[in-house]
Amino acid sequence: MSLITKELKSIASYSPHPFKIVWTTDSNNISKIRVSPGTIADILATNWDTDFSASTSSGIYYVKFIITTSGLDLTSAKIVVDTSIPKIQPITKNKLNSTIEVLLGIIKDGTIIQIVSSNTPGNVVEQFRIQKTDGQIGSTISYDYYYRLGIGVLVFQR
Repeated sequence: MSLITKELKSIASYSPHPFKIVWTTDSNNISKIRVSPGTIADILATNWDTDFSASTSSGIYYVKFIITTSGLDLTSAKIVVDTSIPKIQPITKNKLNSTIEVLLGIIKDGTIIQIVSSNTPGNVVEQFRIQKTDGQIGSTISYDYYYRLGIGVLVFQR
């Protein structure tokens, strides 16, 4: 099989909707999970063309899109399928958290439960601010800002 034929066969096996989670089999007839390519906050996972291991009959697996940040920018993302529940995104002082986990779906005893099924926008959102106190009368007021990645809704700052 030529490289071009192999590439076309691989692409043809993906669903047309983003993040579609399906069972597939590898060349050894072993069941694997495949996630169609999609973006969150305009980021495509670096491992979008990877098939993942999970039990077809028992257990709970979480299909996650994990975004890495520099604190200021979104730098990369990867898809992970494992048995640990996704971490809640913390609100972080003056920066984004270093990693943000987005739940794409759950596999329970071999049954796929789809959570995210479209490309999803995301913006850095200020959640709140706390005024710094310096004790000086007439001094400039400054704040500590607390941020998170707002996913699924475009938020416009004033």
